[in-house]
Amino acid sequence: MAEKAKCPRKSCPKCYTVFSDRHARRHLLECNVQFCESDVPQSDNENIPVSSVGNYTSDYQNDISDDEHEINYDCMNKFRNLSNISHNNLEDEDIESYFDRCEDNLNDSYSSDNYSDVEFDIDCHESIGVDQEHNSESDISQITYWFCKLLLLWQCIYYISDAAICFLLNILATFFKLLSVNSDVCSKVQNVFPKNMYQLSKLLKSNMLDFKQYVVCTNCYSLYEFEDCYHIVEGSKVSKKCSFIEFPNHRLPYLRKRCNQPLLMEIKSEPSKILAPYKIYCYKSIESSLSYFVKRQHFEDLCEQWRLRETREDIMYDIYDGKLWDDFNGKKYNFFTKEDNYGCILNVDWFQPYKHTHCSIGVMYIAFFNLPRDQRFRRENVLLVGVIPDMKTEPKTNTFVTPLVQELKKSWSDGFQLFSNKSPLILKCFKLALICVGCEIPASRKLCGFLGHAATSGCNKCKKKFPGTVGEKNYGGFDRLEWLSRDNESHRQECGFVNNATSKGDKENIERQFGTRYSALLDLDYFDPVRMTAIDPMHNLFLGTAKHMLSVWKTKKLLCDDDFKKKGDYLRNLLHLMGHLMQISTKIGPYCFLFYALTDLLPKEHLECWRKFVLACRRLCSMYISVGNAKVADRLLIDFCKKFEQLYGQDFVTPNMHLHGHLYDCIIDFGPVYSFWLFSFERENGILGSYKTNKKNIEAQLMRRFLKESFAREKEFQMDEKFMSLFNDMSNTTRERGTLNDVSVSLKPSILDMSSQYVPIKEVCWDLSDNIFVPKMKDAVLSDCEIRLLSQMYSTLYQYDFIVCPSVKVCKNLYLNGTLLGCKMSRSVRSSYITAYWCNNEGTIDTDNFDLSPHPGQIVQMYKHSIIVNGETKTHFLAKVNWYKNLPASVQHYYGKPIEMWSSELFVQEGPALFIPVHRIKCRFVHAKAKFNSRNVIIVAPRERHIL
Repeated sequence: MAEKAKCPRKSCPKCYTVFSDRHARRHLLECNVQFCESDVPQSDNENIPVSSVGNYTSDYQNDISDDEHEINYDCMNKFRNLSNISHNNLEDEDIESYFDRCEDNLNDSYSSDNYSDVEFDIDCHESIGVDQEHNSESDISQITYWFCKLLLLWQCIYYISDAAICFLLNILATFFKLLSVNSDVCSKVQNVFPKNMYQLSKLLKSNMLDFKQYVVCTNCYSLYEFEDCYHIVEGSKVSKKCSFIEFPNHRLPYLRKRCNQPLLMEIKSEPSKILAPYKIYCYKSIESSLSYFVKRQHFEDLCEQWRLRETREDIMYDIYDGKLWDDFNGKKYNFFTKEDNYGCILNVDWFQPYKHTHCSIGVMYIAFFNLPRDQRFRRENVLLVGVIPDMKTEPKTNTFVTPLVQELKKSWSDGFQLFSNKSPLILKCFKLALICVGCEIPASRKLCGFLGHAATSGCNKCKKKFPGTVGEKNYGGFDRLEWLSRDNESHRQECGFVNNATSKGDKENIERQFGTRYSALLDLDYFDPVRMTAIDPMHNLFLGTAKHMLSVWKTKKLLCDDDFKKKGDYLRNLLHLMGHLMQISTKIGPYCFLFYALTDLLPKEHLECWRKFVLACRRLCSMYISVGNAKVADRLLIDFCKKFEQLYGQDFVTPNMHLHGHLYDCIIDFGPVYSFWLFSFERENGILGSYKTNKKNIEAQLMRRFLKESFAREKEFQMDEKFMSLFNDMSNTTRERGTLNDVSVSLKPSILDMSSQYVPIKEVCWDLSDNIFVPKMKDAVLSDCEIRLLSQMYSTLYQYDFIVCPSVKVCKNLYLNGTLLGCKMSRSVRSSYITAYWCNNEGTIDTDNFDLSPHPGQIVQMYKHSIIVNGETKTHFLAKVNWYKNLPASVQHYYGKPIEMWSSELFVQEGPALFIPVHRIKCRFVHAKAKFNSRNVIIVAPRERHIL
């Protein structure tokens, strides 16, 4: 028995051309055909034999081939004015009703009993065509989606306004509509292509752009849902008033009053009025954001990489080596012992989005510690949780943190049930724990339940008293044996007393007595506000004490305008760097170099005080730190503070200097400063501040723009290769800078050890290309002298026979462990000055490491060179270096550590040490050329990033 056929094709009521269902609809729209029921008599339609349908169609196609162009030109003329469509055009409802009627009649006229064989053939051919048509439409929709995703990324990277994108969409939509006259593909694209920003967002279908907007009471800062802020009175919406009662148990009944601040304002709009909030708080759910993160291709694997890391005893490479992580990894909680449990850092900060305007916007960020350090603070891995509106007075943070705390409580106890890249069909449980709050001092005190530095008990780590009135506090005294440490248990007990106070006076007295205030974060049972409130090294060391030193020198008149004239712009630029935010590897160099610049200006005693601070910063600001170096830095900071108090008096001692005494504990808990400092969050503030807004309701605009950029930068791994290539090209236009560039490469301890003086040169495998990136290379041939010196160098590295290849690849610069190394004749000449434990005074390789300090030199050229050992090719990355000749010890160490003087015109004689494997290079250095006792010398200040 033949299978039942599908509905036959449909004929045009005017020209009687037979089309498939979809093509007939387009034909009626394009040709502007009008019809009624009488246009197509049922009797005529019923009497058309099936065999004649195919013949009639083919004949018709041959007949109209000559006239087809006239019809198309007429259609194109009609599209010239797309905004004014004629009222005679067919409506969609009319066409649908027409085909409904036509289908009923045709279904009755064509039965499987009469035309079984013919209908079976038609069904087979049409089913194949329909499947191909659906696949084609699906492909076009997917390609349109990818195109719109790239368009959104292009807008975000090049700061294109929404109005410009909307106009571009209109142009493209019109273009596709014109092309759709002669192209079925363009017709399909035109049907799905968005014509405005609303349709664009609808096409992308991203819930990632959704966030919640709370109504904020302008008096007490309570949060409300918009639906709860009004009620209906006589058919009109009327704003409610704030119902918050600060002291519901007050001793005096008449003071148990509500806030009664109106929540919504009335805006006149004809013919009625509109209710709008005075202030809104934008909040993005961390569960919603995490659901997108875990669907990334490698996110889950990256978050578990820390379990496979290479470690060494007494050296901290990241937060995983700190005591706090160990407490959550089995010592106190079995949280990190299970997969899919993530630790978080919370940052709350305020910034001014406008210049010359007093407007302060608060933001809350979250980052995941489980991610490797080179991924942790990248733009795409940071969550913007909330945007706090600008208020007349500084708002309380508890009300704005409460929604986040509720989610964190759920994530700790029950977890979030989410689909992920590894589990797309079965829900997985993901849990979060807030283990660090990283903010500048005022924000961290508010957020974690401590009074500010102006209070008598103004430290969040100890209970030391700071006597004096506001503005005249005495922060001196650095005998840490007298500092009574705070602890979590007593802090929670004190906050309970504060929270149970029945009046404002009682509350302030208790806060003043203990130096604590209630925090919403205490609702997290595991949260320890004393240990988990980190001291940010960026604000504490560089924007705090270093900047303060310049002010003290000027106040004490140790530096004056005449001093700047003596040293010129060089000193002025160095001092200017002290108070500005920048890459730390760039910042430490100028701090060290001030020893040379200020030697003749500051008294020796004051210069030695500054030296202790710089040497401490030099050790603390290493990407990896040993426990021994952390103790040395702590001792140097305490000695600096004591000396500072002795030289300048207690009145000049700052709260930052007191916190220097607690910085060691933070490093032991959280690991190296690169793990938890706030450079990346400050960078995000700069990005938000650069967004263009209309200065109205800017909180929602900033949140929407940030989320849109995050969505646009999400890589679609199902994307076509051509689109993926464009996506990568646009994503790579903005490279990471500053500290993000410093940690852009994950380093292994074994690679770092290759530059250490304690690692024997002969016991290291030097044919490595790990963590090396070369932008461009060209072929060259070595001279006989270079081949001879290379042979001598390889003889030191290898104890067996080898063959030196005369050909080599030459490059002018390369990146080693994320650090740029340049050459003498390249544009990166400043990066060509390096130090290494390699060369001795005779030009041979120092295999015994007699030198206590690395030897400075300048890179002339860099090579990629190969040798053949036992039939195996070993490739090395080498640098050809001119090593500076040393001077007598009294001259070389004239300026004291870490500054050294070397001869700038005399070099070590050529020998095997002329070539050095780039992995042996220890660091770059900042230099200045000068005259000392009629000698031309070069002043060397190392810029070390790895001090183990």
